[in-house]
Amino acid sequence: VKQYLADDIWETEQVDELYNQSSFMLAKIVPTTYHRICTMGTASVWNLLLTTWSYENNIAIPICDVKKKFSGGLARCFRGGYCKRIKKIDYASLYPMIQLSEDVFPMFDITGVIKKMLLYLTTTRNIYKKLAGNDELQPEEIELFKEIDHESYLKYVNNELTDKDRAMFKVKQLPIKILNNSLFGALG
Repeated sequence: VKQYLADDIWETEQVDELYNQSSFMLAKIVPTTYHRICTMGTASVWNLLLTTWSYENNIAIPICDVKKKFSGGLARCFRGGYCKRIKKIDYASLYPMIQLSEDVFPMFDITGVIKKMLLYLTTTRNIYKKLAGNDELQPEEIELFKEIDHESYLKYVNNELTDKDRAMFKVKQLPIKILNNSLFGALG
C-alpha cells in the first residue's frame, strides 16, 4: 500500500510537471497563491491584477455593473464531420492586437493601465515566442528584452542561446499568451 501511494504521488507530480508549467509561470506574475492560480478562471486573474494595481495606486474600485450575457470570442464551424480540404488560419495574438490597434478599452480605465499592461505583456510574449522559434528580434524588442530578462539578453546579443534556453522561452510565453487572450473576455 505504501509503494502504491508513493507511485500515485510520483505519477501526479510527473503529470503536473508536464502540463502545469503555465500555471506555475502565471503564479509568478499574479498576486495570489499557486493553488488558486490552478483553479481560477483567467478573468479572475485580470480582476486580481487590476484590483491590486488600483489599491497600490490609491484608486477606488467601483461597484460591479449588473451582469449581462456576453458571448466572448466567436468561432464558426460551417460543416460538421470529416473534411479533406481544411485551411487553418492562425493570427498571432489576435484579440490583444485588435484591442491595441483599435483602442478597444473600457472608459472606466481612467489611468490607461489596462492598455499599458496589455501592450507590455503582448510585446513580452512575442519576444519569447520569437526567441523560442529562433527568429530575429526587432530593435525595439531587443531594448525591451534587455529590461525584462537581462541575463538572456546578454546570451542573445552574444549568440549564446542554447536549445534549453529556447525551450524555456516557449514555456515562458505560454502563460502570457493565456493571460493576454483572456483580457477580452474578462472585460466583457
